[in-house]
Amino acid sequence: MHCQNVPTEDLAHILVMLGAIHPISLGLSEAFQQKVMSLNAPSGTVLLQEGEVCKQVYYIKKGALMGVTTHQKKEIVAYISIDSEFISSISGLYGIMPSKEAIVAVEDCELLAMRNDDLHELFMRFPEMNFIFRVIIEKHNREAHERSHILRVGNAKERYQYFMDTKPGYIERLPL
Repeated sequence: MHCQNVPTEDLAHILVMLGAIHPISLGLSEAFQQKVMSLNAPSGTVLLQEGEVCKQVYYIKKGALMGVTTHQKKEIVAYISIDSEFISSISGLYGIMPSKEAIVAVEDCELLAMRNDDLHELFMRFPEMNFIFRVIIEKHNREAHERSHILRVGNAKERYQYFMDTKPGYIERLPL
């Protein structure tokens, strides 16, 4: 994994996207720019091992990441996140707890990342960041609820069809 400075156009893109949720103050914009970093993760890169504490939240500029967990010595894909989505282990965001899943790049990824400590600092300093993040988490939770429902009641074919329906155009990019 390679870390680099964040290109100006990437910062502008994410700030416009976040600003569409709630107006962003100049102070938050400047602080955000100081805290965010750019990462390239080649396909197969493990961003987080199962059982590790996740210390970052990621925005997928381009690529696909999957959450993988192990149950009875069998690897289970819990979710796949693609371009323009945020991803982290919820256990890391809400306390320092080991993750129940690994986060793995399933194709070459261009990511923006922020350490959880820095994100929490922004929450403390800028009330609008709390609102913005709450909206993002609500969307994530709705999607997670849908995924958990299909995982509980659906078979492999139904889960595959669910992904095709909710992420059209992405299935051919990912390994079966």
